[in-house]
Amino acid sequence: MSWQEESLGDSLLMNPEEFLCPITKELMVQPTILVADGTTYEESALKDWLSEHNTSPLTGLELHTKETKPNYNLRQAIESYTKYVSEHKELKRKFEEELNKAKTQKNKRDNDDNDDDDNDNSNNETDANADKKDNDDEKKEHEMLRFLQSNHLDKYFDTLTKEGFQTMDDLKRMTFTDLIAMNIPRGHARRLLQQLLVLSQITDATNNP
Repeated sequence: MSWQEESLGDSLLMNPEEFLCPITKELMVQPTILVADGTTYEESALKDWLSEHNTSPLTGLELHTKETKPNYNLRQAIESYTKYVSEHKELKRKFEEELNKAKTQKNKRDNDDNDDDDNDNSNNETDANADKKDNDDEKKEHEMLRFLQSNHLDKYFDTLTKEGFQTMDDLKRMTFTDLIAMNIPRGHARRLLQQLLVLSQITDATNNP
């Protein structure tokens, strides 16, 4: 059996040549037999031919009769075939719909995952910055505490931090009036300021030899 291709989207179905009219080369709807040559043609195409010719469309030989009759068996076969093709197209359409839907859902999930990753990265970066700041603040507080301990003034650490003096830089900006306002004895206040002055001088000498 020879075949003719008919494209159906991505797949290829083959029209049996027996289902094609020899005149139109198209799939027959009303297959009709020309008795003289025993060949089946599309009814309308055969009528048009016979109205103008007295020969066989297939062989070119002269006809002794123009009698025709329906080819019911072939018609039934063609109808079954076209039904199959139609069902195939519908199945293919549904398959493509489901495939496109799955692709759309996958793309949405991928985009959501990317957004989550961006948010996670942003949150991680924010958390990292916050942790770094906390570590820096803690380090500065420890530095201030060590300074106070070295001068036997660490008992004022909590008082100073509660008043907002939490780092060495804060202490360096502190005045005698600030210390007195915190009820720190004058002698201890003077000692603290003197040690801060000494520290500042040492730092300046180190940075500017």
